Amino acid sequence: MLKSSISTLIKNLVEVRTEFSTAAKRPSAQARFTPMYKPASHRYLELAMLVDGNGGLQIGSVPVQLTKSKIWLILPHSLHCEGYFGDVPQYYLLWCVVVSRGVNFFISEPQGRRERSTNRLFVEYENAKLLWETACDPAFASDHFVKARFYSHFLNACLGAAEELEKEPQTWSMQQMKIVQQIKEYIEQHYRENISIAELSTFAGYTPTYLCTLFQQFTNETIHQYLLKTRLKLALEMINANQHQVKEIAFLVGFSDPLYFSKLFRKTFGHAPSLYPKLKESNK
Repeated sequence: MLKSSISTLIKNLVEVRTEFSTAAKRPSAQARFTPMYKPASHRYLELAMLVDGNGGLQIGSVPVQLTKSKIWLILPHSLHCEGYFGDVPQYYLLWCVVVSRGVNFFISEPQGRRERSTNRLFVEYENAKLLWETACDPAFASDHFVKARFYSHFLNACLGAAEELEKEPQTWSMQQMKIVQQIKEYIEQHYRENISIAELSTFAGYTPTYLCTLFQQFTNETIHQYLLKTRLKLALEMINANQHQVKEIAFLVGFSDPLYFSKLFRKTFGHAPSLYPKLKESNK
């Protein structure tokens, strides 16, 4: 299904039948919309296209009826969720999540098991950062040149996905490793922010429980432990650089409580952060 969905997406792009939309307007009349989960906002760029059925989106508080020839572009920090129109949820949605290293494609469905779904593919794309930056450009909605650049980058990413699907299928283990690597890179880029498991779950296309289990299986540590390790590693580098006060460093690496940071630093490195530079100097 993923292969045919991406082919349809490329066809729509080439025939200029696809619209990129960022704003939702409440229609005058429509069937009842039921969200599948609580609306949330994320730090990354997402795109959604209807593959089949009665699926839709809620952008802010506005239900959006999807079609197979219209792509909804969901900018970072936009409140949204997926759902369905009518009485029974029967749909497939193609999601494209743009990250720093590429694009994550996956199919969502109301009765599907995201843990073992084979309808997913991560494609490394060298211009993924440009794709992200172009979509977040304030002039995106009004500047045709900005839209054209985004259109070009996104089409190239989709072509890369289609070519990847023509090759020998990736093993389930390879797919899992790529997801874990994506999570690690996301943490390394957003360590200063309040990262939630729910956000990472949506980003990866897995349930929170499965994602936590998967990450621990491949790294022998929890996602929270990896986040703390990343923050402490960067804090140590800042302390060695001797350009900031300890309290300031705590905030710079994502800790809201300097006392908790100092306690954790001492537990990890054996010394309080305020003493570390002096001890290092005396050991020379």
